[in-house]
Amino acid sequence: MRTSGCLRLAAGGKVGLLVCVVAINIAYASPHQQWLTERVIGYGANNFDADSGLVKDTSGRPSVATLSPAYVLAALQADTDHQQAQTVLEAVLAHQDRVENSPTYGQFPWWPGEPMAPSRQATYLAVPLLAYIHTEYREVLPDNLQQQLGASLRRAWGTVQHPAASSDAIDIVLRAASLATLAAALDEPVGREQSLSEINRWLTVMANEGLTEGHSPTTDAYRIAALKWIWHSLASNERSVALQAALEFAYHDFAGRVQPGSGALAGAALYLSARRPLQSVFDLCRLRWAAAERSRSVRDVFHYP
Repeated sequence: MRTSGCLRLAAGGKVGLLVCVVAINIAYASPHQQWLTERVIGYGANNFDADSGLVKDTSGRPSVATLSPAYVLAALQADTDHQQAQTVLEAVLAHQDRVENSPTYGQFPWWPGEPMAPSRQATYLAVPLLAYIHTEYREVLPDNLQQQLGASLRRAWGTVQHPAASSDAIDIVLRAASLATLAAALDEPVGREQSLSEINRWLTVMANEGLTEGHSPTTDAYRIAALKWIWHSLASNERSVALQAALEFAYHDFAGRVQPGSGALAGAALYLSARRPLQSVFDLCRLRWAAAERSRSVRDVFHYP
């Protein structure tokens, strides 16, 4: 499978998004993917917080749910920075709620410390990264860290099994990705069925209400990344027509909001940061859309399955 061009576009949105999105395609070799992986590793190394053992976001806060596990995955995939990657992974796992009978048992926070309580959405973003590490790279981890990671995923499996009483549409897709990746990591076939059921539910919401959430490089990429996690976690004969439809809907929605004249993504917020070498998602959109104008094919340009 080729690397998703749409995710490459969205990755320019901001540094936190770059490292989260690159993880979904990290197993797919390409020159661009190598470039992204190197950026993730470089960002993690330059923003490592020795006090917390985590990778800091652009505001200087240590990140539990996204930047830190994405750095671990990138470092293991590139076979580099093993010691620091292990330190970061241990720090991430330490922030999971392990208090039995707690309403947030098994969940992760966005950032460490009070008053930042564990969050379902933060957990839904952290779990696919951690599950993929367990599936593909646990053998390179020390035995005690392998055990910690496996136990952490088991706790997460328990909380992901029980959805919130009410969920935003994005949370439906993110939960589906957690179910699929945990099913692969823990050999829980029911998770694959539940994941596809959630995709059916999400498509029903889309049919009845439309895509009502605010568009941004972050939300767009999280949505597509979640769908790609599911696609990657399932065998080819398990990938449903509904999952294919969801991917096509998400990609076409993204592509339909690119404005080639201005190089802007309609409905998207522009994030600028002196720490980020990429100027904006719009610059990448403009470059990719030039190819789209020639080919007139969303599939050819954005390379979705």
